[in-house]
Parts: sequence; structure tokens; C-alpha cells
Amino acid sequence: MDVAKILTIPSLSTARVIAGGDGLSLHVTGIMVLEAVDIENWGNEGEIILTSYFALKDLSSDEIVQFLCKLTSIGISALIIKLDRFVSDIPEEITHYCNLHALPLIQIPKEVKYESVILEILGPIIDSNIAMLNRHYDVHNKLIRMALKEPTLQQLLEELKKMIGCDVTLINHTHSRRISTNPALD
Repeated sequence: MDVAKILTIPSLSTARVIAGGDGLSLHVTGIMVLEAVDIENWGNEGEIILTSYFALKDLSSDEIVQFLCKLTSIGISALIIKLDRFVSDIPEEITHYCNLHALPLIQIPKEVKYESVILEILGPIIDSNIAMLNRHYDVHNKLIRMALKEPTLQQLLEELKKMIGCDVTLINHTHSRRISTNPALD
């Protein structure tokens, strides 16, 4: 999922991209609420940062730019700022920095609930992770069943070929030997 896709969720229907529109293709891995500016201790690449500006309200312009530099160095995918609680207008240094570094800056009105935004972003990410874990579990079970049969290398390669849908070649550099599901690849 990318930032552009995030903007289509219902809770962000009133959101506006204020700056950093060139970064809308950035991949999203999660979302965190900003409570403190020590993001280097807890932020992760691909996350979206959601804030009411509380943690930033007492920072100088230079400190805000330093914070934004931390965001981009970590690989944060977007910054969402909720207006009218602690800030009524997003400071110019933030919009300028976000445009310069293609960091999507998204503005949401005070009526938007954090819980809705977080759930609607994390839901598809969690679903995708569950699907991946289920696939890994299935493959693991197949490999265990196969190992218990004590197959030959050729049988093992044939089973792997069925699993991935293409020919498989095992190269043993120690014994200068190749075994393949396709003799032309030997």
C-alpha cells in the first residue's frame, strides 16, 4: 500500500495534501501517533506519523527542521497533521521542507478521529501480513511432510517445482554437481 492509496480510506475523505505530493508513491508499513520528537528511538521506515502538533508546538523553526530531517532519514512515508487543536495553520518551514524532500504532508480537520485513521490504515496491512504468514505456514507444513518421507534430491526438486511453478536446479559447488528438474539446465 502506498500513500496515495491511504488517501482513499473513508476517514481521510476530507484530508488535503498540502505539500510533498511527489512522495505519494512511498510505501506504507504502519502508522504511529507522535507524542515526542525523539522519533529516531521509535520511528520505522514506511510509517505514517499522525500528530495534533502537540509535540511540535514549542519547537523553534530550526528544531522543527531538525525533526523533519530525522523523519526523512528514517524513511517516514508521510506526516499527517490534525488542525485546530494545537495549530490552526501549518508553518511554512514544514510545507517548504516537505515539498523539497517529497515527504507527503497531509492536513486533516479536527473532526477526524485518530482511531478511525489508524484502524483503516492498519487493517489492510495486518490482513496482508496474515495472508503472508498463512502462506509461510502452508509451505512449512508441506516441507515438513516431504522431509518425513526422506525423498531423494530429485524428488525434492520435483516437489519444489510444483510449489513454485518453475524448474529448479540444485548446484553443489563442493562436489561440482548439478541436479535439475529440467535436464537442459544441468
